Amino acid sequence: MKKPTTFLLSLFSLTLLVACQEDKEGDAGLQMNRLHLSATKPQPGQELRLRYEKPGEAAEMPEATVDYLVNKSFYPEDIELKDSADYWVGRIQIPDSAMAMAFNFMVDLKYENNNKKGYVVPLFSKDGEKLAGSEAATGAYHIMNGMRYDLEVERDSAVARIGRDLEAYPDLKEEYDDFYPSMMRRIDEEAATAYIDQRLAVYKSKESLTDKEYTKLSMLYTFKKDQAKADSILAVASEKYPEGELAERTFYFKLRGAKNPEEKQQLFDEYSEKFGKDGRFYSTFAKIVAADLAKKDEYDKIMELTETMDKKEAASYLNSVAWGLAEKGENLEKAEELSARSLKILQQLDKTDKPDYLSKKQFERSISSNLESYYDTYGLIHYKMGNLEKAVEAQEKAVSQHSSAEVNTRYVQFLTEAEKFETAREKAEGFIRNNRGTAEIKDYLKKAFSATNNSDLSFEDHLSSLESQADEQLKQDLQEEMINEPAPAFTMKDLDGKEVSLASLKGQTVILDFWATWCGPCKMSFPGMKIAVEKYSSNPNVQFYFVDTFENGPNREKDVADFIQKNNYPFEVLIDPVKEGNGYETADAYGIQGIPNKVIIGPEGNIRFKMMGYDGNNEKMVKELGMIIDMLAEENNSVAAAE
Repeated sequence: MKKPTTFLLSLFSLTLLVACQEDKEGDAGLQMNRLHLSATKPQPGQELRLRYEKPGEAAEMPEATVDYLVNKSFYPEDIELKDSADYWVGRIQIPDSAMAMAFNFMVDLKYENNNKKGYVVPLFSKDGEKLAGSEAATGAYHIMNGMRYDLEVERDSAVARIGRDLEAYPDLKEEYDDFYPSMMRRIDEEAATAYIDQRLAVYKSKESLTDKEYTKLSMLYTFKKDQAKADSILAVASEKYPEGELAERTFYFKLRGAKNPEEKQQLFDEYSEKFGKDGRFYSTFAKIVAADLAKKDEYDKIMELTETMDKKEAASYLNSVAWGLAEKGENLEKAEELSARSLKILQQLDKTDKPDYLSKKQFERSISSNLESYYDTYGLIHYKMGNLEKAVEAQEKAVSQHSSAEVNTRYVQFLTEAEKFETAREKAEGFIRNNRGTAEIKDYLKKAFSATNNSDLSFEDHLSSLESQADEQLKQDLQEEMINEPAPAFTMKDLDGKEVSLASLKGQTVILDFWATWCGPCKMSFPGMKIAVEKYSSNPNVQFYFVDTFENGPNREKDVADFIQKNNYPFEVLIDPVKEGNGYETADAYGIQGIPNKVIIGPEGNIRFKMMGYDGNNEKMVKELGMIIDMLAEENNSVAAAE
């Protein structure tokens, strides 16, 4: 008994000694909202302890990662957390090469992002000074990853941070020559042009340039809008460095401009001989050639070609070809072979296939997500071949907590047609209860309900109960997502040239739907948006505007108008003005980094909701918008009554 007691006392003494040493050093650590780090000024090479506060007793442990920032690049690593009363705790070893760090905590594919500020931390030297490049790295990280983590990025501030670091440490400028000038142009065209000219002078002063320097030089001329000069640099570099990056790019441009399959094949053969299968564009070129093979139904050659490609890209291409055949109901035996091959490739991926920009868990999740999508293809193929059992088996693997409305509908359809009514009813009820149902799922539920109901309960009453539960959950979710931020002022023109300003819309609920004619998900959502617009067309307190953004060209307004007219959409379209230099005025003001993206502004003029993306469920989208409009109207009436 004495030995263990002595050991425990020794351990306690050691712990106390460590704690006293920390107190002696006087480093209370760094607190950032729910995250605490053991060092106020963390350094490269240091072991760091972290503590992450639980939001509640029954909280699910988050998936935690730390991104180590090196200039514009970031390298994620998973953090193993352990439960410790009111906190989760973990340790990391900061690499010597890191300039800064960004911590991310995710539950159910949603990030806790420190009130949209993120957990981004610069690193310091032993003297307590910020590392050279740390501010630039954090600025670049915010710009490049803000959308991914739903951060509120002040682009001007992020660009300014990069600029300050580059001025303080001029040796870093070359690292940012293919990025920083482009970001500057969105803010100050004149300053950006002056900076580009300075950087061009630096390169011109050198007696000779490396392949990498030629690449940066070419980009600078592109940013300066001197494409002829950029192309001439490309030609010079390709001749001087025939196996360099710019030489590879010349092949890419030639292949994209090739006019017939024979020319594409010849260029691909030349590229393969010169750069091999490890060339950065090999898989891209292979897919271009494979597309021509698919038009001639030469699927055996496609299979052979994909054997030489990057595994994940090969799987993606095989799945897309198989899906195209399945949709048309053509050559289903070959489609099944291609689809099975895509699944096998994904299932055989291992850690050696993981890219640097994903952690191990992120990589595994991306594979899992792709598998779900590819099983959806496999299920549809077997359904069209009449193999209901295999279709059900495959579709079950395609369904997940975040699968699309189409995937869910197919699963219930296959179950119903296979007369697996108990399972069909269970799954359909779950989808409807969780706001993932569709009109088709409700129809299939009716069949399954009829086949399994042993009570006096009518289907109508049963469905009404499910929908009430769904509405209650949706309202609770929306209340949690509600925000209250000042809406930036805007003035845009409609397709007739009439100006519309936010100031003129005060007192109305305004739905801004940011979209573009090239955006597939945007266009897929439009039938649902048409229903919503028509539903509120007679309500003077609700106004929908469809803000065309992220596209430009000589015929932009005409192309947009033709698209709206062709599809008979009753939409009021506004054209987001292109900013001088780069960017779009309203999209930039509202922090829009991806589309479709809906911003709902309340009658008081504040942003109340932001809804990015489209999950394929128009019925749910229309219900969400209706509930939001009603919630804001009730709130506005309450405020008016109180006054």
